[in-house]
Amino acid sequence: MHFTRLRLSGFKSFVDPTELIIESGLTGIVGPNGCGKSNLLEALRWVMGENSAKSMRGEGMDDVIFAGTTSRPARNLAEVTLTLDNEDRTAPPAFNDELSLEISRRIERDSGSAYRMNNKEIRGKDIKLMFADASTGAHSPSLVSQGRIGSLISAKPKERRAILEEAAGISGLHSRRKEAESKLKSTNKNLERLSDVEIGLNDQIRSLKNQARQATRYKNVAGDIRKLQSMLLYIEWQNIQKNIARASTEETSVTLRVAKVTTELAKLSKEQAILAAKLPELRHIEAEVAAKLHRITVSRDGLDGEEQRVLETQNKLKTLLEQTNHDQLREKETIRDSGSMMERLEIEKKLIEDEIAGSSGDIDQLAKMLALKQADTLEAELALEALLNKQAERNGERLNFNREILERKEQIESLEDQKITIEERLSNLENNNLFTQSLSGAEKKLNAAEQNITTLRIEFNEAEDKRQKIQQNEQDARSFLQSCQGKLARLEAEKQALEEVLSIDHDEGGVPLVEKISVTKGYEIALGAALNVDLNASDDQDSAIHWRELAPLKGNHDFAKSVKTLDQFVKAPALLQRRLSQIGVVESEAEALLLLNDLKAGQRVVTLQGGVWRWDGYCVSPEAPSGAAVRLAQKNRLENIIDDFSKIENETAKASTAHSRLQKELDHIKVASRTVRDNWRSADDVAIEARRELTQTEKLAARHQSEESALKDRLAHIIKDIEEQNVRFNAATFNLQKLPEMVDLEQEIVAKRAIVDVKRDDFSKARIAHDSHYNQSELKLNRLEQIKLEYDNWLMRIKNVNNHLDNLSIRTDEIKAELLELENRPGQIVIERRKLNQMIDETGMERKAAAIKLNNSEEELAQKERETRDVQNQLSEAREQKVRLETNLEQYNEQKENLIRRIDEEFDCEPAKLFALSELKEGEELPDQQVFHQKLERLKIEREQLGAVNLRAETELEEISQQLSLSVVEREELEEALKRLNKAISDLNREGRARMLKAFDEVNAHFKNLFTTLFGGGEAYLELTESEDPLDAGLEIMASPPGKKMQNLGLLSGGEQALTALSLIFAVFMTNPSPICVLDEVDAPLDDANVERFCDLLDEMNRKTSTRFLIVTHNAVSMSRMNRLFGVTMAERGVSQLVSVDLDSAEKIRDRVADSHFENA
Repeated sequence: MHFTRLRLSGFKSFVDPTELIIESGLTGIVGPNGCGKSNLLEALRWVMGENSAKSMRGEGMDDVIFAGTTSRPARNLAEVTLTLDNEDRTAPPAFNDELSLEISRRIERDSGSAYRMNNKEIRGKDIKLMFADASTGAHSPSLVSQGRIGSLISAKPKERRAILEEAAGISGLHSRRKEAESKLKSTNKNLERLSDVEIGLNDQIRSLKNQARQATRYKNVAGDIRKLQSMLLYIEWQNIQKNIARASTEETSVTLRVAKVTTELAKLSKEQAILAAKLPELRHIEAEVAAKLHRITVSRDGLDGEEQRVLETQNKLKTLLEQTNHDQLREKETIRDSGSMMERLEIEKKLIEDEIAGSSGDIDQLAKMLALKQADTLEAELALEALLNKQAERNGERLNFNREILERKEQIESLEDQKITIEERLSNLENNNLFTQSLSGAEKKLNAAEQNITTLRIEFNEAEDKRQKIQQNEQDARSFLQSCQGKLARLEAEKQALEEVLSIDHDEGGVPLVEKISVTKGYEIALGAALNVDLNASDDQDSAIHWRELAPLKGNHDFAKSVKTLDQFVKAPALLQRRLSQIGVVESEAEALLLLNDLKAGQRVVTLQGGVWRWDGYCVSPEAPSGAAVRLAQKNRLENIIDDFSKIENETAKASTAHSRLQKELDHIKVASRTVRDNWRSADDVAIEARRELTQTEKLAARHQSEESALKDRLAHIIKDIEEQNVRFNAATFNLQKLPEMVDLEQEIVAKRAIVDVKRDDFSKARIAHDSHYNQSELKLNRLEQIKLEYDNWLMRIKNVNNHLDNLSIRTDEIKAELLELENRPGQIVIERRKLNQMIDETGMERKAAAIKLNNSEEELAQKERETRDVQNQLSEAREQKVRLETNLEQYNEQKENLIRRIDEEFDCEPAKLFALSELKEGEELPDQQVFHQKLERLKIEREQLGAVNLRAETELEEISQQLSLSVVEREELEEALKRLNKAISDLNREGRARMLKAFDEVNAHFKNLFTTLFGGGEAYLELTESEDPLDAGLEIMASPPGKKMQNLGLLSGGEQALTALSLIFAVFMTNPSPICVLDEVDAPLDDANVERFCDLLDEMNRKTSTRFLIVTHNAVSMSRMNRLFGVTMAERGVSQLVSVDLDSAEKIRDRVADSHFENA
């Protein structure tokens, strides 16, 4: 499997679609810090199944989606596609026929991500397993990100074991083993569950057998109850039928009465309607007369108002006529004033036109003079400007030479000061040997700290062993305590439940004897069967049903000696002694049948299962226990629970004391272990600090040497720079002295400036004369325009005034006509008023007659309404009685329907068929309902005493038996599956150990060789620690660089640690090459010499394996060794772009160009 292409879209800073071509050899990725190089590598890990947002440098997985910049909006989705070459056919079975695979992972904001392979959906788990089988993946050691070298160095030995697992190729094996262990755990839980289920089913089967026997007795009692209920329902049906017949007869009688009263009411209503029909006409006549009178009165009052309005209108018209005449005089005066103003404007216009015609010749002459003066002045100014430019050029050259001389002089002085400073620093460095002493002290401090760590580690291991032992004891004690507390809680709950059941209230009949009896365990059913409901009677003689104490029986009433009597197993009041002594207890039904013929009068025998055989031949087979037996068993159980509760309570107290003691010991040892661990950590911190000081001292020593070399190089450069500055200083001085003098040029500029001033003065005077004459002409032309506008305005005003005068004349004629019209109206009003007064008197008489006639009709109608109300009251009473009867009848019918429905629900038959169910005889008188009710209640009490009865017991028994059979089959299948899983896990572990040991040997061999290659000598090896099992062991790295002793990886310097870690990573590659290797700035801590070795090692790995390398680097040496380079840029802030250069192709092109040049030469 080969990685060929990585395509990104919307992933972090790569918002635009970007492709990274992954070819064989070394592919370098370069670019400035923060431009997005690491985002490419994170995209590769993400598409291979990385699910940790923290590993992707984000708070949530949605952070991998482009978040937007100031110029680009945020994206809602991101997608990364990885293309693989599947020539070796290692893909999942569904895709193994494909030559190439495209694996894509797409995420939408707030919607999660999904995987696809060749455009088909696939699980992320399958993707991870595929890469794990190919010795790569999101967490593979072949993906060396920034800080991975440091994490490998600081990792614990067991954490480093993952590298060996990759080398052994068992990462996928681990996933499969974990899955198998999960299935094994689930199978064990299922087995436990099935065992509990089978125990529960067996308990249910035993219980259901007893319930089936009790259900038989319950059905017999229920049959008697059903027969009585049918008889009671039939009696109730007959009573309801009688009530319905009686109510129907009464309803018919009331209906006839309602009809009679209704007829009488209809007659009165008819007479009332006739009278009421006459009233509207009378009211209409009276209303018309009253309206007529009102209209005439209003008309008369209107004449008075009209007369007043005529007088007011005449006064207003006269005033308006005077105002109109005044307006006509004012408008005529306005026309005269406008005419005089227009004459003045015409005179002014003529004068201005004459003045303009006379001044047109002067303005042309002044304009020609102005142009001539302007040309002379411009010519003089150009000559002066040329002289000034020449002067400025000479001054600039002189100034530049002076500035250069000054700058060279300052630089020479600065370089001299730097030379003195560097010489002093070199002298101090040569005389100072403190770094050697500091290096020796740091090494001694580190050795002492390491010895202290070894001692504290031993103490910590001893304390941890002791803590684990005490902790195991404490856990055992806690488990025992929890078990005791659980038992105590269950007993407490059962005790409370039984006490609640047994603490019942008794009625006035006294306390039943069953509450005063105690029986030996196991004999409860026998006692309940023998005495049954007799135990519910009390010893109170005032009760209706009670026990009375009698003397012992006379004569020989004893059982055979081999038969035990029930009084031997029951503690009861003395009044029961006579009854209990005549009840024998046998083991089985066969034994009871042998004794049956020999029983004396009053004797009976019982079995422990509840069978009863009486002296008179009455026999009861064993069945479910009676209520009394259950109550006696509950009392016995309560006594046993009280005893067990006391014992468990004592055990719980002892367990609590033991647990508290162990808890204190555990707390104490934890404190001691924590103290040792803290001391160990402190010592480790001291060692780290000493190691850091040693490293710092070594770095300072190296810096001292490099600083001395750099100072000497800097001193040589400064001496060379001083010589160069002296040469430039002398050249600038010589050039300054060669420049000509400026005296002649300055005198010529002064003379030319005087000529320019004279020209400018003449030009200014000519401009003033021209502008003054031109401005006066402009003012006169503007006035002519203004006069024309004013003249037009006055013409328009005269026209408007004439129109207004015409309107005023028309209005005057209209007013005079209206005044003439109003002069005759007052006489007409007086004549009309006399006529209206006469009409008012006549209409008043008509209204009085109509009102009298209307009043008589209304009194007659009121009398009829009173008679109608009396009849309506009678009708209401009759109807209320009818409604009551109808309501009763509806209730009876409703009772009938409810009874029919009840009969249908309970007996599924018609009411008439209840007679047959009740077993009554034809013609027989119905029995007393109260007696039957009492008998029914007694049967119900007997049914209640049976307790809860499961009528489906037989069906459930059959179902549960089938479930038990299925459970047994399922348990056998699970046990077989458990064996297969254990074998599979054992095979996986065995294969994993073999492959791990083989890989360890190979990696160790490669590691030794690579370490020697990178360091140019020395020795190193790997070691399995902390466990005998390779699958649980840790990986320790021991190294001895050239000239140093063998020591742990953590004790080496930073550069040595980095090279050692790289040796281990490449050793894994040599053992189990991965298709892809990513190295993210792993050469950062290396110097140039080690970078060369690192690159040589990469070249060797490239030759020996088919691994394709992606290397992120800032080192120029590493860049030069790559086969191709991809550059990541961020021209737009927050947006990364990718550019590529194929270095091999570039070298070939360069060689061809060089060869062509050589041939041409």
